[in-house]
Amino acid sequence: QNCAGRSCASSRASSISSMRQPALRRHASVGSTSYVDSTASPGLTYNYWVRAANAVSTSGYSSRNGGFLRTAAPTNVAASDGTSTTSVSVSWSASPSASQYLIFRNTANDPNTAGQLGIVGATNYVDATAAIGQTYYYWVKAVNSVSTSDFSSGARTIL
Repeated sequence: QNCAGRSCASSRASSISSMRQPALRRHASVGSTSYVDSTASPGLTYNYWVRAANAVSTSGYSSRNGGFLRTAAPTNVAASDGTSTTSVSVSWSASPSASQYLIFRNTANDPNTAGQLGIVGATNYVDATAAIGQTYYYWVKAVNSVSTSDFSSGARTIL
């Protein structure tokens, strides 16, 4: 394309290049002022710099801005139902970047008012403090060095 003339230069002036650590490589050229990094992995922090370009020149890099992809919540949360009279076993599927899991319990189906029972590095937890005849709801959050997930879907049980 021949970019001689003001209209071409002004339409390209919003073109940006994005760089990210650790490789400090050119990641993308886009024709807008925003960018979504669909290649980011959960559990890693990324640093980004932006520079503008037009038909005549390219700017220096902007100040660094960090970002991360939040850890996914665990899935398939299940709580044993009537298989024990002394405890409730809670299990879930692993979250890809999690190093630990926070376990929450409530007598109401509301994770926002639930109390944290424990923190484990495995995909199961035994609640030995549950009372016989009581209905409980359990939720799990995944944790890594960068972020904590949202609550998982809940699991209901009666001891």
